[in-house]
Amino acid sequence: MDLYEVIRREHVKILKTFRKLEKTIASARPAERARLLHETKSRVLALNRMENTYFYPLVNDAAEGEAAAARSRTENEEIERLLTEMEQRPGEEKDSKPLIDRLTGAIEQHIEYEEEELFPLARKIIPEEQACAVAEDAEREKERLRHEYVQRPAA
Repeated sequence: MDLYEVIRREHVKILKTFRKLEKTIASARPAERARLLHETKSRVLALNRMENTYFYPLVNDAAEGEAAAARSRTENEEIERLLTEMEQRPGEEKDSKPLIDRLTGAIEQHIEYEEEELFPLARKIIPEEQACAVAEDAEREKERLRHEYVQRPAA
């Protein structure tokens, strides 16, 4: 397993949890919505911190990687901001739908960008053996961070 696979697997988990969250918007299950929002946010935060520690610095080692990593960081910040906004205004479907639509677009766009544009560029910059060598530490750190975020009370 390499660093790209660690990130890709977490993208799948984030999307799966987020799809469940989307389904709660039209339902009258605020507790379930809050739980899924907290789980989604904890996964996003943990992945973002892991990428900032293990992935983006390696991409930044080449000039052509700097702008790509900066774009990913900016997208991550926007996703975190939207998740926090959702936490701060739990409401009925009419209130949540526009925000969930923006969040859906931001998450899908970010994952597509990373996997289809950033990963191929990063593979040219980061030697394969290095991507494999850091994968285990990155996975362990991501899980440690996720556990830490899950323990925090939702906003």
